Amino acid sequence: DEFSGHQLLTTSWEKLGSNLTNVVLFRFRYENEIRYFDLVYKNGVEDVIGEGMLIQFKTADGIHSLKNSKFSIVTNSGNTDILRCIGDMSFFYNSVISKIRIHFESGYDDYEIKGEKRMAIIGNSYKLFESNITK
Repeated sequence: DEFSGHQLLTTSWEKLGSNLTNVVLFRFRYENEIRYFDLVYKNGVEDVIGEGMLIQFKTADGIHSLKNSKFSIVTNSGNTDILRCIGDMSFFYNSVISKIRIHFESGYDDYEIKGEKRMAIIGNSYKLFESNITK
């Protein structure tokens, strides 16, 4: 980035799935030496996810968590905020993610990822993302 002097890297949006009630997209972002997992989650219900609330990932070796880094509102309209998650993302290496749980102020919502190719897409994207960050 010519203004900050720091490397800025953003992957393209990848779709984990969509149907009549759910749309789930993700990408990785590296900005000011911080790694982010960005998530767009539309579940047909308007809700709030506060700063510090968890986004959890179920893998074969256990449950891993990231934290939402900003107050966000998930809406059923086109105005859904991007959930910008932070934390140790090393668990994404070689991971197959079968389910994502997003904690909201009113409870939580689970999203099951279907199909082996879809389940591996986050881990594969993360490996590519990490390989492009200059040290």
